[in-house]
Amino acid sequence: ATEIYNSNRLNKGLFLFVIALMGILIPILLMHKHIIGNRILPFTSIYILTPLILFFILWFITEMGFKSKDQAGWEFLGRLTYAYVPLALTAHIAFQLQFLPIVNNILFSVILTTSISENIVVYGKTLFYLFKVIYLLFEFIVFFKMIMYIILTFKEIDLKESRISLLKPLLSSVIVGIILYFLPKINSYIFSLLRPASDAKDKVFNIPLFHVFQTMLMTFGIILSFYCLFRILRKYKEANMKSNKILTTFHFLFMISYSIIVLYLLIV
Repeated sequence: ATEIYNSNRLNKGLFLFVIALMGILIPILLMHKHIIGNRILPFTSIYILTPLILFFILWFITEMGFKSKDQAGWEFLGRLTYAYVPLALTAHIAFQLQFLPIVNNILFSVILTTSISENIVVYGKTLFYLFKVIYLLFEFIVFFKMIMYIILTFKEIDLKESRISLLKPLLSSVIVGIILYFLPKINSYIFSLLRPASDAKDKVFNIPLFHVFQTMLMTFGIILSFYCLFRILRKYKEANMKSNKILTTFHFLFMISYSIIVLYLLIV
């Protein structure tokens, strides 16, 4: 982000690539959700039109809020468009997140029930699996780090004096084995206590946990892009702005609208 708003050597034409990255994600999502299917003509048309539509929207917003004799609006638009890099990046990461292993199996179970005192009971039966995966990844990183340390410094290691360093990967492996053995038992015990009363009136909705992460990613992208936009606009204080507030507001609304469309296609 610092490079985006501080760099003075930006390619004047490369900002079109940023707009294209934002635009092409929408037809990909439409095809992925089977809204347009695999038909070539509709997909190609939307694939070409979406970046063009985004470009003209951004151009219109910029023209509303900027006017200067010393600098062309094209250059100013290119500069502002680079602020959308974090949003474009987080949008593509949010889309790819669903293809990671096991994420589709991590769910929140939301139960709407009238059989107990509370109207809504929320518990994540598979949330425990997430903590198991996080812990195992942590152990794997520790194990891998130790192995690499031994390989890279093997010539310098005195085997007689450095046995403790060699035992660390082995100890990590033992801990992983113990955790793998006991976690299923702990998991069964904990969630047997959390199981609520149920009857025929209960309704259960399973919500994938990665949708929460997708929403968080898009929110982070909006915040970071808006911050970049704000810092870039501060550099143009001397430019003849028609309305800095209008320019900032419309760009922020555009970020929100784009994120809502992407999230809708990701989640619904």
